[in-house]
Amino acid sequence: MRAILEGNGQTFSFRTTKYNEDLKDELKALVPSSMRSWNPGSRGYGYRSRSSPGYWEISAQYWDKVIGLCKKYNCAVETNGIVDKPSEQIATFTLDYMGLLRHRGGDTYTASGWVNHGWNATFPLEVLRNWFGFNMKPGDAPTLYSVLSISDKAAGAEIKKAYRKAARTWHPDVCKEPDAEEQFKKIQGAYENLCDPLFRKRYDAGLYYQKAADTNSSVVDTTAINWVPPVRCGTIKAKAIVVRNDYDREDRYVVNKILAWDDIVNRSGETRVTYWSMEAKGYREKWVA
Repeated sequence: MRAILEGNGQTFSFRTTKYNEDLKDELKALVPSSMRSWNPGSRGYGYRSRSSPGYWEISAQYWDKVIGLCKKYNCAVETNGIVDKPSEQIATFTLDYMGLLRHRGGDTYTASGWVNHGWNATFPLEVLRNWFGFNMKPGDAPTLYSVLSISDKAAGAEIKKAYRKAARTWHPDVCKEPDAEEQFKKIQGAYENLCDPLFRKRYDAGLYYQKAADTNSSVVDTTAINWVPPVRCGTIKAKAIVVRNDYDREDRYVVNKILAWDDIVNRSGETRVTYWSMEAKGYREKWVA
Protein backbone atom coordinates (compact mmCIF):
# COMPACT_ATOMS: atom_id res chain seq x y z
CA MET A 1 0.00 0.00 0.00
CA ARG A 2 1.23 3.47 -0.91
CA ALA A 3 0.42 6.76 0.83
CA ILE A 4 0.49 9.95 -1.22
CA LEU A 5 0.86 13.34 0.49
CA GLU A 6 0.81 16.52 -1.59
CA GLY A 7 1.50 19.85 0.09
CA ASN A 8 -0.72 22.78 -0.90
CA GLY A 9 0.53 25.53 1.41
CA GLN A 10 -1.31 25.54 4.76
CA THR A 11 -3.03 22.24 3.92
CA PHE A 12 -2.06 18.99 2.24
CA SER A 13 -3.94 16.17 0.56
CA PHE A 14 -3.54 12.61 1.80
CA ARG A 15 -4.71 9.34 0.29
CA THR A 16 -3.74 5.69 0.21
CA THR A 17 -3.90 3.27 -2.71
CA LYS A 18 -5.81 0.75 -0.59
CA TYR A 19 -8.50 1.24 2.03
CA ASN A 20 -7.49 0.48 5.62
CA GLU A 21 -10.22 1.06 8.21
CA ASP A 22 -7.84 0.98 11.19
CA LEU A 23 -5.64 3.64 9.58
CA LYS A 24 -8.72 5.76 8.84
CA ASP A 25 -9.97 5.51 12.43
CA GLU A 26 -6.56 6.40 13.85
CA LEU A 27 -6.24 9.34 11.45
CA LYS A 28 -9.63 10.67 12.61
CA ALA A 29 -8.52 10.35 16.25
CA LEU A 30 -5.16 12.01 15.50
CA VAL A 31 -6.44 15.01 13.51
CA PRO A 32 -9.31 17.13 14.95
CA SER A 33 -12.40 17.25 12.77
CA SER A 34 -11.94 20.99 12.25
CA MET A 35 -8.50 20.35 10.74
CA ARG A 36 -9.55 17.77 8.16
CA SER A 37 -12.20 17.21 5.52
CA TRP A 38 -12.93 14.41 3.08
CA ASN A 39 -13.01 15.19 -0.64
CA PRO A 40 -14.77 12.25 -2.34
CA GLY A 41 -13.13 12.91 -5.71
CA SER A 42 -15.12 12.09 -8.83
CA ARG A 43 -16.10 9.07 -10.88
CA GLY A 44 -15.80 9.10 -14.64
CA TYR A 45 -18.52 7.72 -16.89
CA GLY A 46 -18.76 7.03 -20.57
CA TYR A 47 -16.20 6.85 -23.30
CA ARG A 48 -12.71 7.99 -22.28
CA SER A 49 -14.02 9.32 -19.01
CA ARG A 50 -11.57 9.62 -16.13
CA SER A 51 -12.08 9.42 -12.38
CA SER A 52 -10.13 11.01 -9.54
CA PRO A 53 -9.71 9.25 -6.18
CA GLY A 54 -10.98 10.67 -2.93
CA TYR A 55 -8.56 12.19 -0.45
CA TRP A 56 -8.29 13.89 2.93
CA GLU A 57 -7.52 17.61 3.07
CA ILE A 58 -5.55 18.16 6.29
CA SER A 59 -3.98 21.14 8.06
CA ALA A 60 -0.23 21.31 7.42
CA GLN A 61 0.57 21.22 11.13
CA TYR A 62 -0.26 17.48 11.07
CA TRP A 63 2.14 16.64 8.20
CA ASP A 64 4.74 14.93 10.40
CA LYS A 65 2.12 13.03 12.42
CA VAL A 66 0.42 11.68 9.30
CA ILE A 67 3.76 10.54 7.89
CA GLY A 68 4.43 8.78 11.22
CA LEU A 69 1.01 7.13 10.96
CA CYS A 70 1.81 5.92 7.44
CA LYS A 71 5.05 4.36 8.64
CA LYS A 72 3.19 2.64 11.47
CA TYR A 73 0.97 0.94 8.88
CA ASN A 74 3.94 0.11 6.60
CA CYS A 75 2.84 2.45 3.80
CA ALA A 76 5.38 3.44 1.14
CA VAL A 77 5.21 7.25 1.47
CA GLU A 78 5.30 9.55 -1.56
CA THR A 79 5.46 13.28 -0.91
CA ASN A 80 5.19 16.28 -3.19
CA GLY A 81 4.73 20.02 -2.83
CA ILE A 82 5.39 22.34 0.10
CA VAL A 83 3.62 22.70 3.42
CA ASP A 84 3.57 25.94 5.37
CA LYS A 85 2.70 24.99 8.95
CA PRO A 86 0.27 27.54 10.45
CA SER A 87 1.19 29.40 13.61
CA GLU A 88 -1.04 30.42 16.50
CA GLN A 89 -2.87 33.72 16.11
CA ILE A 90 -5.58 35.79 17.77
CA ALA A 91 -8.87 34.98 16.07
CA THR A 92 -12.47 36.14 16.48
CA PHE A 93 -15.33 34.03 15.14
CA THR A 94 -19.02 33.34 15.66
CA LEU A 95 -19.78 30.02 17.34
CA ASP A 96 -23.28 28.90 16.32
CA TYR A 97 -23.36 25.74 18.42
CA MET A 98 -20.96 23.74 20.58
CA GLY A 99 -21.39 20.02 20.98
CA LEU A 100 -20.55 17.79 23.93
CA LEU A 101 -17.07 16.69 24.87
CA ARG A 102 -16.13 13.44 23.16
CA HIS A 103 -13.35 10.94 23.62
CA ARG A 104 -11.17 11.03 20.49
CA GLY A 105 -8.77 8.25 21.42
CA GLY A 106 -5.91 8.02 23.91
CA ASP A 107 -6.12 10.89 26.41
CA THR A 108 -7.71 13.30 23.90
CA TYR A 109 -11.13 14.85 24.63
CA THR A 110 -12.56 17.66 22.51
CA ALA A 111 -15.83 19.40 21.74
CA SER A 112 -16.64 20.39 18.17
CA GLY A 113 -18.09 23.80 17.33
CA TRP A 114 -20.38 24.68 14.43
CA VAL A 115 -18.63 27.61 12.72
CA ASN A 116 -18.73 28.75 9.08
CA HIS A 117 -21.47 26.27 8.08
CA GLY A 118 -19.79 23.18 9.52
CA TRP A 119 -17.93 21.56 12.42
CA ASN A 120 -15.01 23.89 11.86
CA ALA A 121 -13.83 24.54 15.43
CA THR A 122 -12.23 22.26 18.00
CA PHE A 123 -12.21 22.98 21.75
CA PRO A 124 -9.91 20.68 23.77
CA LEU A 125 -11.00 19.66 27.26
CA GLU A 126 -8.26 21.66 28.97
CA VAL A 127 -9.26 24.85 27.11
CA LEU A 128 -12.91 24.54 28.21
CA ARG A 129 -11.89 23.57 31.75
CA ASN A 130 -9.67 26.65 32.06
CA TRP A 131 -12.31 29.03 30.72
CA PHE A 132 -15.37 27.77 32.59
CA GLY A 133 -13.50 26.80 35.74
CA PHE A 134 -14.96 23.34 36.22
CA ASN A 135 -12.64 20.72 37.69
CA MET A 136 -13.53 17.38 36.13
CA LYS A 137 -11.55 14.42 34.86
CA PRO A 138 -12.72 11.47 32.74
CA GLY A 139 -15.06 9.28 34.76
CA ASP A 140 -15.79 11.91 37.44
CA ALA A 141 -19.39 12.23 38.60
CA PRO A 142 -20.90 15.70 38.04
CA THR A 143 -20.79 18.06 41.04
CA LEU A 144 -23.02 21.05 41.73
CA TYR A 145 -20.10 23.22 40.62
CA SER A 146 -19.58 21.41 37.33
CA VAL A 147 -23.32 21.61 36.57
CA LEU A 148 -22.98 25.41 36.61
CA SER A 149 -19.45 25.26 35.10
CA ILE A 150 -17.85 27.25 37.91
CA SER A 151 -14.97 26.84 40.32
CA ASP A 152 -15.62 25.58 43.84
CA LYS A 153 -14.19 28.95 44.96
CA ALA A 154 -16.88 30.93 43.11
CA ALA A 155 -18.48 33.82 45.00
CA GLY A 156 -22.22 34.46 45.18
CA ALA A 157 -22.28 36.87 42.24
CA GLU A 158 -20.40 34.39 40.03
CA ILE A 159 -22.85 31.63 40.94
CA LYS A 160 -25.83 33.81 40.07
CA LYS A 161 -24.31 34.90 36.75
CA ALA A 162 -23.48 31.31 35.78
CA TYR A 163 -26.98 30.18 36.73
CA ARG A 164 -28.65 32.82 34.56
CA LYS A 165 -26.56 31.87 31.53
CA ALA A 166 -27.13 28.13 31.93
CA ALA A 167 -30.86 28.48 32.71
CA ARG A 168 -31.38 30.69 29.68
CA THR A 169 -29.73 28.07 27.44
CA TRP A 170 -31.42 24.97 28.87
CA HIS A 171 -34.93 26.18 29.77
CA PRO A 172 -37.38 23.64 28.25
CA ASP A 173 -39.43 26.45 26.70
CA VAL A 174 -36.32 27.46 24.72
CA CYS A 175 -34.18 24.36 24.30
CA LYS A 176 -35.78 21.44 22.47
CA GLU A 177 -33.03 18.89 23.02
CA PRO A 178 -34.29 15.61 24.56
CA ASP A 179 -32.62 16.13 27.95
CA ALA A 180 -33.40 19.85 28.31
CA GLU A 181 -35.87 19.43 31.19
CA GLU A 182 -33.50 17.14 33.10
CA GLN A 183 -30.57 19.51 32.62
CA PHE A 184 -32.66 22.52 33.65
CA LYS A 185 -33.69 20.80 36.89
CA LYS A 186 -30.04 20.04 37.67
CA ILE A 187 -29.11 23.67 37.01
CA GLN A 188 -31.90 24.94 39.28
CA GLY A 189 -30.98 22.48 42.04
CA ALA A 190 -27.28 23.36 41.88
CA TYR A 191 -28.04 27.07 42.13
CA GLU A 192 -30.49 26.76 45.03
CA ASN A 193 -28.17 24.51 47.03
CA LEU A 194 -25.00 26.53 46.47
CA CYS A 195 -26.82 29.71 47.48
CA ASP A 196 -27.49 28.14 50.89
CA PRO A 197 -24.32 28.91 52.94
CA LEU A 198 -24.86 26.09 55.45
CA PHE A 199 -25.59 23.50 52.77
CA ARG A 200 -22.59 24.62 50.73
CA LYS A 201 -20.28 24.29 53.71
CA ARG A 202 -21.44 20.73 54.37
CA TYR A 203 -21.32 19.90 50.67
CA ASP A 204 -17.73 21.17 50.29
CA ALA A 205 -16.68 19.07 53.27
CA GLY A 206 -18.28 16.03 51.67
CA LEU A 207 -16.43 16.65 48.40
CA TYR A 208 -13.15 16.96 50.30
CA TYR A 209 -13.55 13.63 52.05
CA GLN A 210 -14.83 11.97 48.91
CA LYS A 211 -11.72 13.11 47.03
CA ALA A 212 -9.49 11.87 49.82
CA ALA A 213 -11.16 8.44 49.94
CA ASP A 214 -9.72 5.51 48.08
CA THR A 215 -11.94 4.95 45.05
CA ASN A 216 -9.65 2.60 43.14
CA SER A 217 -12.08 -0.27 43.57
CA SER A 218 -14.95 1.55 41.89
CA VAL A 219 -15.63 1.02 38.20
CA VAL A 220 -15.79 4.25 36.21
CA ASP A 221 -16.08 5.01 32.52
CA THR A 222 -12.80 6.78 31.81
CA THR A 223 -13.86 7.56 28.24
CA ALA A 224 -16.69 9.87 29.38
CA ILE A 225 -16.60 13.51 30.47
CA ASN A 226 -19.87 14.17 32.32
CA TRP A 227 -19.95 17.87 31.55
CA VAL A 228 -22.67 19.73 29.68
CA PRO A 229 -21.94 23.18 28.17
CA PRO A 230 -23.78 25.97 30.02
CA VAL A 231 -23.90 27.99 26.78
CA ARG A 232 -23.88 26.80 23.19
CA CYS A 233 -23.16 29.91 21.11
CA GLY A 234 -21.49 33.32 21.18
CA THR A 235 -18.72 35.46 19.75
CA ILE A 236 -15.37 33.87 20.56
CA LYS A 237 -12.00 35.58 20.79
CA ALA A 238 -9.21 33.08 21.17
CA LYS A 239 -5.64 32.06 20.61
CA ALA A 240 -6.02 29.46 17.88
CA ILE A 241 -4.50 27.68 14.92
CA VAL A 242 -6.43 28.97 11.91
CA VAL A 243 -6.43 27.22 8.56
CA ARG A 244 -8.18 28.07 5.30
CA ASN A 245 -9.21 24.75 3.78
CA ASP A 246 -8.64 24.54 0.02
CA TYR A 247 -11.60 22.21 -0.53
CA ASP A 248 -14.46 24.25 0.92
CA ARG A 249 -12.66 27.61 1.41
CA GLU A 250 -13.80 27.98 5.02
CA ASP A 251 -11.64 28.99 7.99
CA ARG A 252 -11.13 26.26 10.57
CA TYR A 253 -9.94 26.64 14.15
CA VAL A 254 -8.21 24.63 16.85
CA VAL A 255 -8.63 26.75 19.97
CA ASN A 256 -5.65 26.84 22.34
CA LYS A 257 -7.00 29.46 24.77
CA ILE A 258 -10.31 31.30 25.03
CA LEU A 259 -9.78 35.02 25.64
CA ALA A 260 -13.43 36.14 25.52
CA TRP A 261 -16.85 34.54 25.07
CA ASP A 262 -19.55 37.17 24.56
CA ASP A 263 -23.29 36.73 24.17
CA ILE A 264 -24.84 37.67 20.84
CA VAL A 265 -27.47 40.33 21.51
CA ASN A 266 -29.86 41.86 18.96
CA ARG A 267 -31.14 45.42 18.79
CA SER A 268 -34.10 44.54 21.00
CA GLY A 269 -31.75 43.42 23.77
CA GLU A 270 -32.56 39.74 23.30
CA THR A 271 -29.82 37.12 23.63
CA ARG A 272 -29.27 34.42 21.04
CA VAL A 273 -29.69 30.82 22.28
CA THR A 274 -29.16 27.73 20.12
CA TYR A 275 -30.02 24.05 20.43
CA TRP A 276 -29.64 20.99 18.19
CA SER A 277 -32.77 19.89 16.35
CA MET A 278 -32.85 16.15 15.65
CA GLU A 279 -35.70 16.64 13.16
CA ALA A 280 -33.85 19.25 11.13
CA LYS A 281 -30.44 17.61 11.74
CA GLY A 282 -28.97 20.99 12.52
CA TYR A 283 -28.98 23.76 15.08
CA ARG A 284 -31.90 26.10 15.65
CA GLU A 285 -31.89 29.50 17.33
CA LYS A 286 -34.16 31.50 19.60
CA TRP A 287 -33.85 35.04 20.94
CA VAL A 288 -34.49 35.27 24.66
CA ALA A 289 -35.21 38.44 26.64
